[in-house]
Amino acid sequence: MNWAIIKNTWHMCLASKLRQAVLLLFILTPLVKTTMELCVDKTFPTDYLSKSDSMVPFVLAVGSGCIGAQLNDGTLSLVLSRPVKISSYALSKWMAVAIAASVAGMTQFAAEIIVALARTPYSIDWAFVLTNGAERLMVCFGFAAVFMFFSSLVSGSKDLAIYLVCMIAATICQWISQIRPESIPAGPGRIAAALLVPTFSVLHEILKALLAPLISLEPLLNHSAISFSSITTYFAIICVFISVCIYSLNRRELPYGAD
Repeated sequence: MNWAIIKNTWHMCLASKLRQAVLLLFILTPLVKTTMELCVDKTFPTDYLSKSDSMVPFVLAVGSGCIGAQLNDGTLSLVLSRPVKISSYALSKWMAVAIAASVAGMTQFAAEIIVALARTPYSIDWAFVLTNGAERLMVCFGFAAVFMFFSSLVSGSKDLAIYLVCMIAATICQWISQIRPESIPAGPGRIAAALLVPTFSVLHEILKALLAPLISLEPLLNHSAISFSSITTYFAIICVFISVCIYSLNRRELPYGAD
């Protein structure tokens, strides 16, 4: 880890008025939504906490162009002209984005808890609150690794376009996976559906895991054991995507810092 790179990444985020506005918008969105429901329905919504994948926008806001911008303006070569290896650079960027997104996401989380305590404290399940908070942190660190790889592939903020393409692909795969072959008249159409639906269902699950990586803690609420596959998948995603990020940067024609 290189703390100079981490601090520089945070400074880049805080120096951008647009990033600040986007982060503030995402922090306030669930609060505004809850207040509107309270004003209209006169009742506090049962889902008083956002889902853990609500952390993804924070990673996007903080990490967009994190590596790509320095590739675009040539400052990455200057950074690597110092005794900094690409592996240290990539790990520092991942840590900087993950921590910044976690802080912003936990601010939203704390605000939601405060509203819940002020309105209906008796409805709060603290075990669910703890697991929800832990899953949010895991999404921040897991997706930050994936997004750093996206940022290493392109210049500027085109990493957002890669994310958008992945989201569209995940949505299409979800639609196709919901098709029931038995509802299609017998013939080539049913055969094609029987072959394609399972494939697209698997693709949807893969993209879903990549775009919001976490270890599901729901079994803990039922006094059950956490799935071992969930744990291995989460850490495998982090390790693999940080590794391919380093590999991607090493493949570029950078004069310094190659591992």
